[in-house]
Amino acid sequence: MAPGADPSNEFLAKHLRITCEHIDRLLGEIEGVLNESSSRTAFPEYVRDITQAQQKTIEDYITRIRARLVQVMEGQGIRTNPPGIFVSRAVHARLYAIDVAAEEIKPQYMMGFGNIPDTTATELNGIAGELQALVSRLGQYLGEGAGQDFRERLQRLEGAGNDLDLLSRIERVVAKRGLVEFRGTIDAILDRAEDRSFEIAVFGRVSSGKSSLLNAVIGTDVLPVGVTPVTAVPTRIIHGEKPSLTVSFADAPARTFGIQQLGEFATEQHNPNNVKHVTRVTVTIPVSRLSQGVSFVDTPGLGSLATGGAAETLAYLPRCDLGVVLIDAGSTLTEEDVRTIRALQEAAIPAHVLLSKADLLDRPD
Repeated sequence: MAPGADPSNEFLAKHLRITCEHIDRLLGEIEGVLNESSSRTAFPEYVRDITQAQQKTIEDYITRIRARLVQVMEGQGIRTNPPGIFVSRAVHARLYAIDVAAEEIKPQYMMGFGNIPDTTATELNGIAGELQALVSRLGQYLGEGAGQDFRERLQRLEGAGNDLDLLSRIERVVAKRGLVEFRGTIDAILDRAEDRSFEIAVFGRVSSGKSSLLNAVIGTDVLPVGVTPVTAVPTRIIHGEKPSLTVSFADAPARTFGIQQLGEFATEQHNPNNVKHVTRVTVTIPVSRLSQGVSFVDTPGLGSLATGGAAETLAYLPRCDLGVVLIDAGSTLTEEDVRTIRALQEAAIPAHVLLSKADLLDRPD
């Protein structure tokens, strides 16, 4: 705000807010360009002419600009509008639009384009039907698949003597009203009811040392280590008599693999953008440090190229009993780090902040 300006001027405040929101949307478009140029989109628009290092630098600048925008708004006492659109409903709306677009591929809607041979008409009907079937299955999974899983899990827990009648009634309301945005919270409650262990989740930016720290604490090199960001799936480490790897999928039953295959599902190199539709990864190992009921979670790095991983990391926050936020001494405290700490506080979860790679600093630093 210009020197001498009246902070109470609502028109000036509105202009400042709109300008900051516009800048933020432009930054989002830049992120979209960066992500599209390295994604698996069927119809790419951009030619990638920057290196991974350049992309990381651009993303760091975007983070700094956004942090400054927040400071501007807070400094002038201007409130921003909280998010009001649930992701699940936004997905449903777009699925409906895809279904309409697929319907318009059918020959009866294309008469204005001239004569359509019978073979082409048959092919178009088949394509439209296939697309609509896929959309329908995805919509059904989003709306009902989790409900069936919930009921099965609830029956197991109630059979073990847990009183979850209130949660059951809430789930019925969610299912009846189509409030699928609450499925994640219900799943989190069930996760904690099913698991009696004390869960410690480690958060931080890509290459901050999360996996290396956990490997050192556990005393084994079970987790992949390196600069490659992990996918959108947190990796949970629990105690068991025999080493095993259990992987759950969104579109297939859970499967058990050899523990050496963890990288096939938990690294961006072998599972880019989570193309294998992994929803949960659990590593079971016979380690004495885990035998007393403690489990660890290695979360996807914040600020990574795998933006879905960052989103899943933030979504995982309320599920742990203790959050450890790792700050890279070779970098600096970022807005994402602060946001993670705030999210843990808002979820009433104790948080510890650790400095990794401290050997890079001397005592004055």
